[in-house]
Amino acid sequence: MGIEVNDAQSKMNMTWVNQIVSPESVKEIQDCLQKALQGGYSISVAGGRHAMGGQQFGAGTIHFDMSGFNQVNCIDLEKGIADVQSGIEWPELIAVIEEQCRGAKSWAIRQKPTGVDKVTIAGCLSANIHGRGLSFPPFVDDVESFSLLDADSKIWECSREENPELFSLVVGGYGLFGIILDVRLRLVPRTKVKRHVEVIKVIDLIDLVTERKEAGYLYGDLPVRNRSRWTDRGASRSVFLLSASRR
Repeated sequence: MGIEVNDAQSKMNMTWVNQIVSPESVKEIQDCLQKALQGGYSISVAGGRHAMGGQQFGAGTIHFDMSGFNQVNCIDLEKGIADVQSGIEWPELIAVIEEQCRGAKSWAIRQKPTGVDKVTIAGCLSANIHGRGLSFPPFVDDVESFSLLDADSKIWECSREENPELFSLVVGGYGLFGIILDVRLRLVPRTKVKRHVEVIKVIDLIDLVTERKEAGYLYGDLPVRNRSRWTDRGASRSVFLLSASRR
């Protein structure tokens, strides 16, 4: 009957796959891919399994669990580029960045998905996630380049200059164009921020976002609540969480 898999968030995408493989090197990924194709199987690929649309699963597939392909290849402390394997999750990457930056120029990630930490870099690239930045573009803006393995086991280097069309398709492509191997991620200088909290009417949010951006706030978040204690004559209220650079 196979092996049951499901997403980590909604639990609404139960799927039975034929087999789960957990490669830890490019050679193992290529070998597993060739065996699957020679056996007449399609493949599915996931890491943290947090996508909630079922894109990472396929009934009867050979399922690639990429969570063990999770090493930091190198961090360029001069240019602020982290070269990582696609299965690494944000807490692992942040820990390595902090360790390697001791006594040197301090770098940090610019954004990660809101509300969740244990998701892979390749998953974020495949969904083109966004963070809490009030003015930041989606995740693609933080990606310098990546390498991609296609169905013929050919490795493609993809960037805005090299294979740009494939680069644009893979970002936000939910794994349809191949297996992401390595990602070169742009870092930013580490900055301390100060949290500001206010209760607002939700109807005023758009204008307030514009005002806070102009005032220099970098990040914002709105956990909307509809409970009675946040209601004033039918006007829903919520806590608006903001962060600005400490000066």
